[in-house]
Amino acid sequence: MFHRLPTLFLLVAVGAASAGCGSYVNIRTVRPGELNVQDTKKVDLLQVSGPAAATRVVRARLVALAKAGKHFALRDRTSRGWVVTVADGRASLPASATLTADTLGARVHVATWQTKRDTVEERYQDAKGVTQVRLVPVLNGAATLHVTLFGADGDLVAHDRVVAGKATLRGADSAPAKALQAACDHAAKTLLADMTPAPVVMRVELDTSDPAQRAWVDLAEGGKLKAARAGFVGLLKQHPKRASAMYNAAVTTDALGEHAAALKLYRGAIRLGGPPWYERALAQCVKRAKDASALGK
Repeated sequence: MFHRLPTLFLLVAVGAASAGCGSYVNIRTVRPGELNVQDTKKVDLLQVSGPAAATRVVRARLVALAKAGKHFALRDRTSRGWVVTVADGRASLPASATLTADTLGARVHVATWQTKRDTVEERYQDAKGVTQVRLVPVLNGAATLHVTLFGADGDLVAHDRVVAGKATLRGADSAPAKALQAACDHAAKTLLADMTPAPVVMRVELDTSDPAQRAWVDLAEGGKLKAARAGFVGLLKQHPKRASAMYNAAVTTDALGEHAAALKLYRGAIRLGGPPWYERALAQCVKRAKDASALGK
């Protein structure tokens, strides 16, 4: 139903244990976030409950931080007064409410919104280089959000998920409003990070044991995956039991995003007696296929 995407790339190397200066293909995929909203990028904030001062800050910061993150288009629609209800594992809206099929609905309850003054010990060196300890006044802010996410058909992605935010400001004159906004930002950033898919790059080694495939290996390394795959497949038609050609066809097919077809080729290469490190490439392809399925692709 949903489809979902940015963040730092995770680089994973997969290949022969003896790999020195081997030949590799970088396979780029997307891994679902902890909260899998697939490739949905539109979010409607429909209801925010809790202390009035807290709801104003939460609404504003969620919209601002989503915009800054440049992944989700988050609209504040709380002024419509809609009430989201959850029963029997499904979310529902009033009959007059609308939520488009490509949009995620969100309900947020602010369960904690508080500050507390305290002191912390801080070590420092005095003018003589002697380590001293002093007490520093701080203001701790805490914001806890209970978040419900759902699709237009009422399917729940999350129900009352607890997202905690904390912040500590130094100084006796620290403003409670700033501490609370900082705690809210921590919670909101955590929520958005949990929803955002992560791009992943997996470095998969090609089999260079057959000199006859060198030209196609070079093409694959240079990013010309379709041409390289055509070469490996053409060789396979002439030599159907050549494990290295089948494996290299699997890698290039995998890199083109055709994971189901690549799995068949990887398994075929293993059955033909390919080396043990083929198994690792197969296992990584299985993960990619599962991620693509989870993302609705």
